Amino acid sequence: MKLGILGGTFNPVHVGHLINANVVREELGLDRILFIPARIPVHKGLDSAVSPEDRYEMLRRATEGDEHFGVSRVEIDREEPSYSIVTMRYLVREFPGVEPFLIIGADSFNELHTWKDYRDLVALATLVVMMRPAVIPESPALDAAGARYILVQNPLIDLSSTGIRARVKAECSIRYMVPDAVGEYINVKRLYRD
Repeated sequence: MKLGILGGTFNPVHVGHLINANVVREELGLDRILFIPARIPVHKGLDSAVSPEDRYEMLRRATEGDEHFGVSRVEIDREEPSYSIVTMRYLVREFPGVEPFLIIGADSFNELHTWKDYRDLVALATLVVMMRPAVIPESPALDAAGARYILVQNPLIDLSSTGIRARVKAECSIRYMVPDAVGEYINVKRLYRD
């Protein structure tokens, strides 16, 4: 099975995440994309008091009904920081014979050599690098480590979780920016208001 792995804070998940995940899945012929929300992100802080459970639930609702998308609790249920190598080792053990594709942005690709055990990580998975505005993917350290990577020409969607949180706080509409089920969850739970 060709498994795409897409981690992040998803605070909240938005249509840009879903569109790009689907483009990657189709372009590379992946069987499934597994979204993995981080409980304690290592490379990025959390700009709100939204719980890991809320972020997991929004992702679950966003992907519900899509047979090609799934959501994993592997990092949500882990008390330690969310290191990608720990998650990748777990997934390779959990799904013997899986061919893992780690989906990251060009910005993360350029910094991956600073990640914990990055050489082991690139030995376990093919990197799928999504384009970001004004970021050129280049990493001599990853080339030297023998990383296998694929550059994907994904749509550049000018939408961010930071911007969505700001709109919610300002009491502006986020319709069409997040799936309806996510927007309803944010409203019912009164997330991102403070």
